[in-house]
Amino acid sequence: MAPGRLDPIKRVDLIIEAFKQLKDKNLIIIGDGPEKSKLLSMAKGYANIKILDVSTQEELRDYYSKCICCIAIPNDDYTMVPLEAAAAGKPSIVSDDFGVRETVVENKTGILIKPDVKNLVNAINSMTPEVAESMKKDCLNFAKKFDIDIFYEKWENKIKSMLD
Repeated sequence: MAPGRLDPIKRVDLIIEAFKQLKDKNLIIIGDGPEKSKLLSMAKGYANIKILDVSTQEELRDYYSKCICCIAIPNDDYTMVPLEAAAAGKPSIVSDDFGVRETVVENKTGILIKPDVKNLVNAINSMTPEVAESMKKDCLNFAKKFDIDIFYEKWENKIKSMLD
């Protein structure tokens, strides 16, 4: 699954190119954005690639719960996809550039790759359901570090230490 804004900076076209070579694996892209018509055109004729709109958070959570892993290879500083996936117990395949690499622990909560089609195909092939399941506990534990209550507690402690 590849959720997110359909924008050139997200490199969803690269994900589609990889799945064109992996006709035995399914890709669900969830999102909307300026590149949607281009991506729909790229995916045309490939039954294993679907581009969907999701209208509710519950629906999105359902897709996270059913996928094997998530893919996020943006050419920007950050994406929430790996953290959302980890909170659902799912690993991610992410680009080993920019800030996104800070949201995945290599071979524990996902796989880091140099963003090109060959590396992505190799990572997808290595992310079997069994491998993904073996990462579930680490994903859930990693996601807890970003829980809002922990965030508030850290801020409160920081403020207290500055006042002391």
